[in-house]
Amino acid sequence: MEDTNVFPSVPEYLKHELNEIAKKHHFLEYNIHVDKGCNHGDGFMATMIAVTVKGQQCHNGVTVNRELPLICKILPVCESRRKAFSADTVFEREAYFYNTISPIFVQLLKEKNISVDEEFTIHPKCFAAIYEPDTDRCLIIMENLKSIGFDLWNKRVPHDFETVGMVLSELGKFHAVSFAIRDQKKEIFDKMFTVTEPFLKMFRGNGAAETMVSGSIQQTIDVLDDVQEIKVMQMVKDNYQTWIREYLKSDAAGRFSVLNHGDLWNNNLMFKLENQNRQLRLVDFQLLRLTSPVMDISYFLSTSTNPTVLQRFDDLLQIYYNSLATFLTKLGSDPQKLFTFDDLEDQFRQFGDYGLIFASILIGVMVSDAEDIIDMDLVKDDTKANGLATLNDDTKMLLKERISSVIQLAIKAGWVKI
Repeated sequence: MEDTNVFPSVPEYLKHELNEIAKKHHFLEYNIHVDKGCNHGDGFMATMIAVTVKGQQCHNGVTVNRELPLICKILPVCESRRKAFSADTVFEREAYFYNTISPIFVQLLKEKNISVDEEFTIHPKCFAAIYEPDTDRCLIIMENLKSIGFDLWNKRVPHDFETVGMVLSELGKFHAVSFAIRDQKKEIFDKMFTVTEPFLKMFRGNGAAETMVSGSIQQTIDVLDDVQEIKVMQMVKDNYQTWIREYLKSDAAGRFSVLNHGDLWNNNLMFKLENQNRQLRLVDFQLLRLTSPVMDISYFLSTSTNPTVLQRFDDLLQIYYNSLATFLTKLGSDPQKLFTFDDLEDQFRQFGDYGLIFASILIGVMVSDAEDIIDMDLVKDDTKANGLATLNDDTKMLLKERISSVIQLAIKAGWVKI
């Protein structure tokens, strides 16, 4: 094996796994080419490495040239970055998703004669997911979606209505599987999710995570001029840590708790928008958690849309619910018994304000150029930072425009009381 264009240097345990994957895919002679896996500002909690296995494979006695493009996630080399963002804990969750949760989901779909390839291709193919923190051997190796035509949405351009509807439709199916497992296999559901909530580690005092979130909320307060909007964001700043502790309890939503992606924003969505065959993949299941389905919806709508799209909030909610109800019925459960549209609206009244916590910090990243986004390797647990990005006059105006529409929706829909 030969490493070329190494960025960063590849640890030995990753080389070993790549060699094992090459052998399983019948590569005879091959090189492994390495490059950076994402641009600055696209990812925060892990180090991404793009890898391509290039060489010869044997198929039916015939030797052919082949490439296998992969994306590898490993723990950040920087120890302070690991500590500040509980990297070990979030890595555990994603490995747990691919090794435990996804197979449970797939098994149910197979029992219901639902094609995973045609109706539930919600995440990239995973080749390896290892979590062994005692030996520092933590990695996830997936297909490189860019090699098959997927890409991130331009973060400077908020998602349009059609694309937001597409995301919510797929999210409805993802949540429906949890409802069906709880309904039909409760003993499995009750044991399905047992890993530690990372936010309870990140938000444990006055560390980097807290100062970044509170600093970004203050950035938002400083750019607003509407008295009601300022009052709402001040309330968010004063209460967000309590909300996080309460909302993220696994029993907070009672019988409506489902597995959430947990970090559903622009940079964790990859699209293939060629012709009429529009496809979506969710990536980065590092904040996977059991909670209200509204948490995913609120997080996404608050961070990744625009004022025009949010004006059609009722239509978007209907798209989500119709998808959930249709897929839940297909899975053999009754949505009118498990989760009605009225239940969804009630969950929004309880948890809809959750998205406001992260809207400031993530919109700030999306409206900013790469050079204005913080270098995560410089972050320490005692770092005092006003958000993840330094805003200029132009980006302040963009932040104001987008966050104002989210706050106004929260007021109108009754998610916040002022």
